[in-house]
Amino acid sequence: MRRGFLIAIAIAAAASAILAQAASAQSPSNLDYDKAVCRDWKNTPADQLLAACAEVVKDDPLAAWAYANRGLAYNLKRDFDRSVVDFDAAVRLGLDLPIVFCNRGLAYQGKGEIERAIADFDHAIALDPNFAVAYIDRGNTYRAEGDNGRAIADYDAAIRLAPKSFAAYNNRGTAYRAEGDFERAVADYDAAIRLNPKAAPLYLNRGLASFLGGDLPKALADFSQSIKLDPKSFRAYQNRGAAYNAKSQWTQAAADFTQAIGLNPHVGQTYYSRAIAEDKLGQHDKAQADYDMAVKLDPSLKNPPQQQK
Repeated sequence: MRRGFLIAIAIAAAASAILAQAASAQSPSNLDYDKAVCRDWKNTPADQLLAACAEVVKDDPLAAWAYANRGLAYNLKRDFDRSVVDFDAAVRLGLDLPIVFCNRGLAYQGKGEIERAIADFDHAIALDPNFAVAYIDRGNTYRAEGDNGRAIADYDAAIRLAPKSFAAYNNRGTAYRAEGDFERAVADYDAAIRLNPKAAPLYLNRGLASFLGGDLPKALADFSQSIKLDPKSFRAYQNRGAAYNAKSQWTQAAADFTQAIGLNPHVGQTYYSRAIAEDKLGQHDKAQADYDMAVKLDPSLKNPPQQQK
């Protein structure tokens, strides 16, 4: 379902991997290197992680930790089928740990197999009821399916267990916003920003809640802060332009939509929104050209902007 230009950026809980135990026997230096790279999943690019873990598995087909870390690499590359295969192998080899089931659950979610994803998150929680990441991951899955009530309950649990998790506050705020509870949404984004004041998407999300709640000055301030922290944020420019349109500040709106189009020229809604501003500025030829481009990119945008009330 198209949501126009009010698109939230949810910050998913970080997917972790299993740190490998040190090898018990001496190995050739190149294999030692591959093992070290395969263990260092936090700092290794996905392609390099895949290659290194493949060598470890080739040398030791019973290295459950290497399957788990390669499964994480496949998740990062959005190759969810192969990810599931590797996590299955890790589980068969006895790696019955909550984080393995969380990561496989994320792969199932990526495949659209929601029931299996939820089952894996449930199992992770059964293994460790105090594992906050599992509640965040399950909450994210419920929220993606539109079940905001269950999502909020899971984020509540995650916050009780990990009160310094900015992701849990952010994602609960997004669930509240989806429910139309903008006051609670803003309060959660406030908490997330206190915990991580340098994260541009948090200001964007709080700005969206303020926008929808009718507080345009606060929305503009947050969109501007998001742009300051991330000048390449297409969404921040797009939504600040929408706020300027709502305030009838057509020149500023058109400028922001132009910036957004420069960063991502493939979204019809941005051209449509700029056409509104251009039409109000008397730039009717530009407005018509933008409207034509908007409909070309997104045929659901039907009515010319000058016909909007």
